[in-house]
Amino acid sequence: MTTLEREVIEKFRQLDHDAQQRVRKLIVHETDPSEFDIEAWLAEAEAAQITLHSPSASDLVSEVREERDADILHSLGFRDSADDRTD
Repeated sequence: MTTLEREVIEKFRQLDHDAQQRVRKLIVHETDPSEFDIEAWLAEAEAAQITLHSPSASDLVSEVREERDADILHSLGFRDSADDRTD
């Protein structure tokens, strides 16, 4: 047994019973592909999707247009009050 394995076992023994159960479950989940829980994975994926904001195509087009308009105004000698560029 390696030093790392001994350390892991020692740390595991320091956990309370509930924490040991959680760790066991995580180890099984990580090491046994048949234990894959599709429902939990889908719930996590849905939660992640909700927290991420993906700009719509119209948002992206609007942003590009605003940048283009600012560049045009800048090239004509006008400075937008929101323009914080240093060039």
